[in-house]
Amino acid sequence: MNRQLSRFIAVISAVCITAGCIIRGDYPLKPQIVVAKTLEEIEAEKKEKQEEIQNKKAELETLAKDITRNEAYQQTLQEEIDLINSKMLLIDTQLRNVNTEISEKQQNIDELEVQIAEQQESVDEGLEAFKQRIRALYVHGNESLLSALVGASDFYDALAKIDLISRVAKHDDRMCKNLKQQLEELHKSQQELTAQMQALNIKQTEMEVLRKEFSESRAELDSAMAETDFALNELSQAQSDAEMDLEEYQKAMEELQAAEDRIIAEILRKEEEERRRKEEEARRKAEEEEQRRIQSSIAASLAALTTTTTATTAAYAGGTGQGSVTTGPVTTSVTTTTAPSYTTPVYQGGSMAWPAPGFYYISSPFGSRWGTVHRGIDIAGAGIHYANACAAMAGTVTRTYTNCTHDQSGYCGCGGGGGNYVYISHGNGLVTVYMHLVSVNVSVGQQVSAGTVIGQIGSTGNTVGNSGGYHLHFGVSVNGTFVDPMTYLS
Repeated sequence: MNRQLSRFIAVISAVCITAGCIIRGDYPLKPQIVVAKTLEEIEAEKKEKQEEIQNKKAELETLAKDITRNEAYQQTLQEEIDLINSKMLLIDTQLRNVNTEISEKQQNIDELEVQIAEQQESVDEGLEAFKQRIRALYVHGNESLLSALVGASDFYDALAKIDLISRVAKHDDRMCKNLKQQLEELHKSQQELTAQMQALNIKQTEMEVLRKEFSESRAELDSAMAETDFALNELSQAQSDAEMDLEEYQKAMEELQAAEDRIIAEILRKEEEERRRKEEEARRKAEEEEQRRIQSSIAASLAALTTTTTATTAAYAGGTGQGSVTTGPVTTSVTTTTAPSYTTPVYQGGSMAWPAPGFYYISSPFGSRWGTVHRGIDIAGAGIHYANACAAMAGTVTRTYTNCTHDQSGYCGCGGGGGNYVYISHGNGLVTVYMHLVSVNVSVGQQVSAGTVIGQIGSTGNTVGNSGGYHLHFGVSVNGTFVDPMTYLS
């Protein structure tokens, strides 16, 4: 009997030692990660950078309009230059024709002058011969006629000589008249050609003046075109610089977005670690409590067994020779707990519209959760998968994330753990957040009204330990601080 008792005590001691090891178990804490910037600081930088982006876009729009106006003005100048060029080409053609005509007229005048000189010489010769005959007639008087009559052989010969003399006189007279008439005609032609030459010279002068005016206008237009070229180059350079600035601003915005996503992911990761630590702590405390209960039960059993053994020994010692030991079975009980189920009712709190129409079950409210703060409410319910998520209030979409494809209950770091999400700014520092969307229907910069469908509800991002399954995380931030959305929802 003593051997059995010793074995029982050894077994109990081993159990106690093992329980002590379990109870003592050490759980090292993971080091806390220090975040260089807060979400509020990043949001402020993003707001400032967004304003710079909007200003730069407005500047680019103004530059584009200025470039369009300058290009239109330059097109007008080019049309005027083309018109002047065509007019100058026409004038040059007319000037060439006038110069050719002037050359031809000058050649005709030169030829007429030669003809006039020759005709003048003939007239002069004829007049000289006529003068000599007249002089001879004057000197000799009627002697020549008498000589012609006296020298005639007969009457008919005399008549013939008289007729000849008359013919010569008429010929001389007709020749003089013809020469004079030809000379007058030549002079008249010369005068006409000279008049034509003068008209052509006047026309030539007028065309040269007109060409000079066109040339001066062309020079002014060329100068204006050069100025517009310079202005366009300046505007193009300014546009290029503005585009580079915009690209840098957008890159900075992307870096801020990535930093914010990393912070959110870190916060969610820490929340997940804290939740697991809390669960582990609760499990450990439950095991400790159970071990303490077992130890108490064992201690009570040992005390009872010791008392019984003592009594039995005493009985044997009293000479009874026999005895009995009565022991009851050792029973244990395990207390189990279940996670609380939140069914916060919808109540009149503010002016925002309900973000998940038709679904009003709140699986996790705003506030303390697993040792951290749940910065929104989780809206769930049967059939919510692919249901519409709607804007709670009119505003401007400031952020979106659409790259998460893990539409299932689990953990992924997409969108900082928020999966596909949408941020809407309503002015005065008021921002609403919609997370774990399976798809997003809006884009950054888009204006939305209350009730506008911004996406479909899913289970993207980190949904392990939050509410699990398909749900919409809806948050409200005021000047960078998240507050209870129920005070804003109607």
